[in-house]
Amino acid sequence: PVSRPLSACMADTVAAMKALFRPHSAASAVSFGAVSGGAIILEDAVNCPPTTMFAVASISKLMIAVLAMQAAEQGRLALDADVRSYVQGIPIFNPAFPETAITMRMLLQHCSSLADDESALLPGPWRTDDSDCPHSLRDYVTARMTGQCSIPGAQTWLDMEHSCWSREQPGVARYHYSNLGITIAALVLESIHGTSVAQLARTGIFAPLHMAHTSFTLTEARAISAACNIAIAVPRTAAGTVGHYGVAEWPAAGLRTTAHDLLLFIAGLAQTPCAILSAESIAAMLPAGFTGGLAWWGRDAQYGEKTDLEVWSHGGFMEGVRSHIHYWPRRRAGIVVMLNDELPYLALAGALRERALRDECLVDDS
Repeated sequence: PVSRPLSACMADTVAAMKALFRPHSAASAVSFGAVSGGAIILEDAVNCPPTTMFAVASISKLMIAVLAMQAAEQGRLALDADVRSYVQGIPIFNPAFPETAITMRMLLQHCSSLADDESALLPGPWRTDDSDCPHSLRDYVTARMTGQCSIPGAQTWLDMEHSCWSREQPGVARYHYSNLGITIAALVLESIHGTSVAQLARTGIFAPLHMAHTSFTLTEARAISAACNIAIAVPRTAAGTVGHYGVAEWPAAGLRTTAHDLLLFIAGLAQTPCAILSAESIAAMLPAGFTGGLAWWGRDAQYGEKTDLEVWSHGGFMEGVRSHIHYWPRRRAGIVVMLNDELPYLALAGALRERALRDECLVDDS
């Protein structure tokens, strides 16, 4: 989609965003933008060029949901089938309910009864400084499901962790956000296609939507950075620079992208026809009632208090990384905020959302 001229209200919004951000460290950066009526209307940044790539943590999960819907369209995946029918040799089941199937839909809706925390994203055996994590998805999922691993330091970590399963039955379990669940979903997709999810995303999402500066791997992100002469924001905290790192749960948290590319993703979903999914698949992924979404947060699933009842959203939260995305299907509109620091990103996302809606920059196309 062609970007629209920056409107007066968006210019005012940019000024407000910069005023919110300026009191913070000059080493911290934020990139943000907006889509309205299916077209990009705003792109800007503070303390970095707007073309800068950022790690966006859990926004990664939205790509896995799209890939799952594409596999379902191709007839390769049944959303309600037992994932063990696609991944052989790994005991993917809740030990308290060994006969109850875990399905792709459960994994994407975070109701599979997986109850893992986010400790695998912290420094330890499943995180690698300044490089991609070398462990395959299969080896990682096997270790988590069996509690056994020969990777140095991993067995001690596994022994210290509580069970990654709750005592609730899969499918009727309460919503419990699970990075491991999305990682299992990615392993299912790799098993179906026989290739890496990173490659599947490149050909199935990034290329058709012209997301030229997006990657699931640090290695490729650096190659994009060098070839296109754009920067990659380095994660940091109040204590200082964290540096780049890779995680074993990279399908759930490893994406690096630009605000422009994420805006293209939103605009792509808003286009008719959509270049990456059928209308039926989009409706299944993002139901009209804003409940039961696949990977996206709706009325029934998100962190924090829900105030807007007609928006799909997701946030990214990892050491030195904060991000947020909103998508209003009826308005064919959305916003993106990305930071390389642990600053109040929800306040920034909220300011961008409220000012845009207040000034009616996000038009109602219904």
